[in-house]
Amino acid sequence: MLERFLALEEYVYSVISKCTNMPDMLSRTEISVLKDLVALMNSVASVITKISEENYPTCSVMIPIIHCMTAAITDCVTATEIGNEFQAKLLNQINNKFQHLELTRILAISTILDPRFKRLHFKTALAASNAIQDIDNQMRKISSYKTKKAIENDQDVNNVKSSTPNLWHFYDNLVMKNREVTDTDSKSLNLELKQYLHQPVIKRSENAFNHWELLKPAFPLLSKLALQYLSIISTSVPCERLFSHAGNVKTDNRSRLTGEHLNVLLFFSSMSNEEWGLT
Repeated sequence: MLERFLALEEYVYSVISKCTNMPDMLSRTEISVLKDLVALMNSVASVITKISEENYPTCSVMIPIIHCMTAAITDCVTATEIGNEFQAKLLNQINNKFQHLELTRILAISTILDPRFKRLHFKTALAASNAIQDIDNQMRKISSYKTKKAIENDQDVNNVKSSTPNLWHFYDNLVMKNREVTDTDSKSLNLELKQYLHQPVIKRSENAFNHWELLKPAFPLLSKLALQYLSIISTSVPCERLFSHAGNVKTDNRSRLTGEHLNVLLFFSSMSNEEWGLT
């Protein structure tokens, strides 16, 4: 509203001057205050718009975009005393609201697994280290589970082939237990994770999902984990948008529309022209 008023300022004054009961005009100082407020709130408005989308990953964007928003507000130069006070209070509220943002497990892991950001926007090294260690632990659990299943399958095959008791059963169990202990006690990161972290970040305009599709042959385990975390939505806006759209589809005239058919209609309407083959 304030931004629109400032854009039409010269036209508003000319129209108001023709009114019989003309309201009080804003002083030049008040106009300067409005300009300061708009400049400070532009970053906040951009963040709200960015994280409310649903066509690209938003969970991994939270930490970087809050970091950039804080820096933009801090660097904003205000011309009035009210603007200075508003800037200080705005930064204080942002700090109180998001001071533990990097310690949020899902946000931290998804940011590390986004090839556009990785550790770039973490203010505290401990938060990035904890997220990397969490990713490494998950990968080790998956690897350990696959190894255990492979050994169990080998044991089943050997038991089927031999009609006598398996003399190597104790050995197989000992190997499996020793492998689990080795994986747990190892201090080095998983090789896939280590190689991924050493690669440079990609351009912010690139698609993170498409990039992971290209990396899948080289990082088969990490790519699956990355796609799971990057698919997480950071806000409830897409869900609320879907409820509003469902209300437009199931009107009073279509009150007998079943839930199954409503689900199909909502799915079809969410498809882009490219997915329909219209482009």
